[in-house]
Amino acid sequence: METILPRNTDAENAVLGSILLDNNVVNEAIETITPEYFYLEKNQSIFKAILALAKDRKPIDLLILTEALKGVVEPSYLAEIASAVPTSANFKHYVDILKNHYIRRRIIIESQGYIQKAVKGEDDYSDLLGDIATKFSKLAQAEIKNDIITPQELAKDGAADFGNRLDNGISFTGLSSGFERLDRICGGFGKGNLIIVAGATNIGKSALLLDIAHRLAIKEGHVGLYFSLEMDKLDLKGSFHLFNLQGGQLCQRAPRN
Repeated sequence: METILPRNTDAENAVLGSILLDNNVVNEAIETITPEYFYLEKNQSIFKAILALAKDRKPIDLLILTEALKGVVEPSYLAEIASAVPTSANFKHYVDILKNHYIRRRIIIESQGYIQKAVKGEDDYSDLLGDIATKFSKLAQAEIKNDIITPQELAKDGAADFGNRLDNGISFTGLSSGFERLDRICGGFGKGNLIIVAGATNIGKSALLLDIAHRLAIKEGHVGLYFSLEMDKLDLKGSFHLFNLQGGQLCQRAPRN
């Protein structure tokens, strides 16, 4: 029995129609979707032509697109696409529907391939599991999108954060490291932050980080995971106990003049 793959041709037509109505959404389309997101081959061809026109910095309208796709897609079909939606206001919603069906198709297709490999038993199961993990990890990562914000939006968010601190009498908004001075300097450990702790060998970097991780996980109930590429579990345990025996005073000492 043939599997019917997920698709929504109305959403596909709405995405393409929105681009024809409003070229301002072209950049967003380029950043978020590829021709493979479309199930219909005709729609894939149309989007490829749109990408080519955008790359050449040419306007995209029904007449220009019809000329670019002469002999590939019927003019009547392009006219139907152009009238698919009355406005581009819901473009993001159409793209979300398109992506939802595309990802589900990819999951089904990839899974069917791995099922066949598992049934045949030609590959070692560990290699098969590794391949599956890699494939679906890449699929998930491809959907990770970093939102682009304008300087005005960034300034607005910063002002709101500053106002929140003033109103509530707090010096930081992220997770506390447990060291008051460090929290004041860093503003706490916020979402998405990359905190780099650098220093000479054997001065207690791992011990400090272990103490912070222990306090956040055990005392405050946050979920955490600690990786070490240079110390085994016994060394890590020893570093943590040594740090606590010394009073855990790192970063609490007064600055030198």
